[in-house]
Amino acid sequence: MYDLQVEEGTKFWSSYGGSLAGDDDRVPDSRGSLPSLPSSKESADIYRFTSEYLRSEGYGHYEVSSYALEGRESRHNGMYWGYGSSWVGVGMGATSCVGGRRTARPTRMEEWVRWVEEGGWREEVRGSEGSEQA
Repeated sequence: MYDLQVEEGTKFWSSYGGSLAGDDDRVPDSRGSLPSLPSSKESADIYRFTSEYLRSEGYGHYEVSSYALEGRESRHNGMYWGYGSSWVGVGMGATSCVGGRRTARPTRMEEWVRWVEEGGWREEVRGSEGSEQA
């Protein structure tokens, strides 16, 4: 269960006229073809209602945005949240956690290209696992 966050500079942001409402206002899109976005209060109320409803139906809240019946939890994300887990994220903006050290890739293309060309990823893998191979 996620609460949609419209990020500045995205197409969705532009569809809503490049601005969002304050806490008490709904925002119609600039062309009138999309539904209004809920206010912050409405979003919080929807989240609270949904969480309470899922719990009342026997669903447990086990990750930031995940609910499931006991024994039916997703195993996919478990490796990311488990204590001592390691993973390597690949690609612009990806995150990694290797050897207890969390890192993030550059999020802008120019920075990403420079990071790759300068071998930043090699140092990260070498330093976090103690491996001399990259």
